[in-house]
Amino acid sequence: MFKLRLFDFSQSDYEAMAAIHNQAYSDSRMRGADFKRIDDYTPQDEYDWERTVAEWNGKPVGYGLYVRALWLSTPDLYLIGWLTHPEFRNRGIGSAYWDHLEKEIFPNRQISSLITQARSDAPGGRPFVENRGFHQTQKTTESILNITSFDPRPYEPLLQDIKGRGIDLTPLSELMESDPDHMAKLVELSHVRTDDEPSAEGQEPLTEELFRNYYMSSDTFYPEGWFIAVDKGRYVGWCAVLPNPKRTEHLSNGITVIARSHRRIGLATAMKVHVIQHAREVMGGTQIRTSNVSTNPMLKINEKLGYVAQYDSFEYKKVLA
Repeated sequence: MFKLRLFDFSQSDYEAMAAIHNQAYSDSRMRGADFKRIDDYTPQDEYDWERTVAEWNGKPVGYGLYVRALWLSTPDLYLIGWLTHPEFRNRGIGSAYWDHLEKEIFPNRQISSLITQARSDAPGGRPFVENRGFHQTQKTTESILNITSFDPRPYEPLLQDIKGRGIDLTPLSELMESDPDHMAKLVELSHVRTDDEPSAEGQEPLTEELFRNYYMSSDTFYPEGWFIAVDKGRYVGWCAVLPNPKRTEHLSNGITVIARSHRRIGLATAMKVHVIQHAREVMGGTQIRTSNVSTNPMLKINEKLGYVAQYDSFEYKKVLA
């Protein structure tokens, strides 16, 4: 017997949601705690969001989400998503959730448009949203680098050149102890990321509170591997490697940010190489995973470093008003 019900915020519901996600995507490493952390920093009365669970004979087999995307500048924009356990696909579960949104959620809200995502390795996802009037706005490529075979020697002259310019690549862990203004400088540099990161929708700049919540509140926060490019006390770039609590040898590369004043000198490449060496020599990693929007110049840099594409994630939008 099939039914939709509201998410109850219990540990069992969070763990079930993580299990569905990990079954649907072979590369996923989500935990119930990861979803709970997201919810804890997204007040429902402010963001207007709701999770829904699909049950088949009492077993959670899918989950859905709608949330008002206040972190994007488009007014009254909502993000929606649905994921079904692979063994329960093609049973109308996704359609039932969409019907729920159309009949019970959308009519009671002032919504200008919807955005959603579909992955190239998730069968049926793209036709599902396209048949419901969504159009593609952006493509993001997920890539992996085998760092056990990475050769840093060709990049040694570049690293020396960056050092010769007086730019130090310093772990955030050191700056947190030595620089009382490190948070203000990080937030300021994050505004460069907000302005420059390719996005189909404009992004709102992060406040210090949101910055802490987004970057520093998870157990994957690893300041020893978050390197800051410092030029005469000014933060001009960052690049980070993130640990994986489930598989310690499989790491992730956080977004790379370079101040406009320090571009076209190879700083982004130098920081990525520095991070790769740290990941291999200090963290014992065997691979690093990253993602880039197709229009992001970082995608070409990663390809030159040896990253190999795994799948694409497509962003879709539907205008309602």
